[in-house]
Amino acid sequence: MNKAIGAILAVVCTSAFADDSGFYIGADVGRSKTSASGVVTKSTDTVFGVMAGYQFDRNWALEAQYTGLGKYSGIGATSGSAYSNKTDAFSLAAVAALPLSDSFSLYAKLGVARAKNNQTSVASGSRSTSRTAATYGLGVQYAVTPALGVRFGWDRFGSNAITSANATLSRNINIWSLGAVYRF
Repeated sequence: MNKAIGAILAVVCTSAFADDSGFYIGADVGRSKTSASGVVTKSTDTVFGVMAGYQFDRNWALEAQYTGLGKYSGIGATSGSAYSNKTDAFSLAAVAALPLSDSFSLYAKLGVARAKNNQTSVASGSRSTSRTAATYGLGVQYAVTPALGVRFGWDRFGSNAITSANATLSRNINIWSLGAVYRF
């Protein structure tokens, strides 16, 4: 994992002294959908996230983000007991942008995320698990002004859940979101 973070930083830092640089912050709201086993009674949720980044030039940025990945619930495949999960993630990603005009650009993100899943079950009480995995996403951004942008994007995160048999189950969470970024 340290090699991956080092490689991302090396690629991003090659443009560190170009024009169009600066810090930015942002927030987004979206809809998450998770893959889960057993009988899922709720697999989608409204989620929120906040981000901070540094734009090295028009094409490269490094972005840290906190994302609430949502809550979902169901009935365990082997135990038959009800459960609910709440998952959050912290991520660090390189962002590559392809400007199509002065105001409109496409972007892709690739990085690493640490997702924490808190589970409550009738059969086993409360427990949590964490997973560090690659995260990636695609989107579009429109610059309303030089300082304010609007984003629409898709992101994918990996996380874990604990099955009723106490096994760790890997799963993926997809998020479609709409957000705003402010550059200063």
